[in-house]
Amino acid sequence: MDGYGWLVILPRGKNCTCLGLTDKYVGFTAVETIRETEDTMTAVVHESGRMGWISEKDPVKVTVDGVDVTEKVEKQENIYTIDLPERAGKAVLCICFETE
Repeated sequence: MDGYGWLVILPRGKNCTCLGLTDKYVGFTAVETIRETEDTMTAVVHESGRMGWISEKDPVKVTVDGVDVTEKVEKQENIYTIDLPERAGKAVLCICFETE
């Protein structure tokens, strides 16, 4: 068998795994930083597009630059996505989960 493969290994966070921009070939490179607490994952993204994450828990609140966009989150099994608005600068995505 000839050819090449591309394997991406992403770290599992406390509540979710950040996929980056799912509509780009190497969309994880659009994520500048990720910070986690017990109940929150915050990502700084320097491009716009469809941002995704994997989680076994439903988020209780999702914000983009402080604006609540929870109702706009799409879910397919345990994969969640949200469209980040087009802009010239960076966006801050904050996903909040219920603590146990």
